[in-house]
Amino acid sequence: MSATARPSVLGVAVLGCGYVADFYGATLPNHPQLRLVGAFDPDGDRLRSFCARYGGRAAVDERDLLTDPAVDIVLNLTPPAVHDEVNRRVLAHGRHLYCEKPLALRPEAAFELVALARERGVLVGGAPCSVLGESARTLWQALRDGRIGTPRLVYAELDNGPLPYLGSDQWFSARGVPWPTIDELATGCTWEHAAYYVSWVVAMFGPVLRVESTVASVLHHEWPAGLDLAPDFSVGVLRTADGVVCRITCGWVAPSDLSFTVVGDQGVLRVEDAWSYRSPVLLRRRRRPSGKQHDYLEPAVPLPFVDAPAGRPVAGYRDSHDMDVSRGVAELADAVLGRTRLTLDAATHAHITEVCALLAAGRSGGPTPPHILRDGFDEMATAT
Repeated sequence: MSATARPSVLGVAVLGCGYVADFYGATLPNHPQLRLVGAFDPDGDRLRSFCARYGGRAAVDERDLLTDPAVDIVLNLTPPAVHDEVNRRVLAHGRHLYCEKPLALRPEAAFELVALARERGVLVGGAPCSVLGESARTLWQALRDGRIGTPRLVYAELDNGPLPYLGSDQWFSARGVPWPTIDELATGCTWEHAAYYVSWVVAMFGPVLRVESTVASVLHHEWPAGLDLAPDFSVGVLRTADGVVCRITCGWVAPSDLSFTVVGDQGVLRVEDAWSYRSPVLLRRRRRPSGKQHDYLEPAVPLPFVDAPAGRPVAGYRDSHDMDVSRGVAELADAVLGRTRLTLDAATHAHITEVCALLAAGRSGGPTPPHILRDGFDEMATAT
């Protein structure tokens, strides 16, 4: 290889080998530009089981991993409460960062991470990456093509079922790691899930200019006393730079509903499942009603999928969702290699963090609009 030749594969290190690490371990092999170098977790059993199943070396400690010259990208899968401090250490070591949601639990901290990344000359990506799935890309293209005219209203539903009744103490990953119920309850349904659709809203309709939100604790009485419990329901209204109004709900109370509906002046687009990359995108065009009726729409027509840019496989595991969570890591690697630009850059992830913070707290306010790569869809489509 010549001195000026670029590498074609980047080394990935994993920090945190808990429940969600199985989703990444199973899907990293979908992407030839990624090579798992190693991992670290203070729980030795989890660390050893992760490396035995997915490869890479078991690091002695975090610093051992961050100073490894074979590591280009660090995948932060630690608990949300420590994301900020772990992310700072990753960036301080000059490594590109991909962080599970959220980037931080305080908006100020998220924007400080953006500044630190710029200072160190590294890139930041983050979960969720469902905006890279076939459903989101197909929906986005249909909007750009004007299939429903001007979009006016979005209903984004992120109800995951009544958690106290779902037996989460019996949920285990492929390696037998239990779902972190206690940590999830403390973080809350909004921090855990709102970004799935806030990222779609921001990508497709521009930055959020104002948030109006309220939260409630509906089923807290169903949990043992003494637990740290965040609200289990939130509803917010987002107003975007493109003039779209979005109502977004998050909850662990109502029956499962993960749909995303966009209402335009010429029709409606709908995706049923945020957690399936290939949930059909249904188009219903406006028609002239006959007589007194409220159904003004043609029958639903599924749209053909826009191909995903980062590999054909969707997943590599069996769970409650059908997502290749490593697509975001692969896109980050492609951006580092100069093949494309990030669909959602670091500043946009910080903006999404700010919106989620307002939703989770039940507060109203006007987030700071970031620079957003609005042409990222075309960039990705032509880069591969």
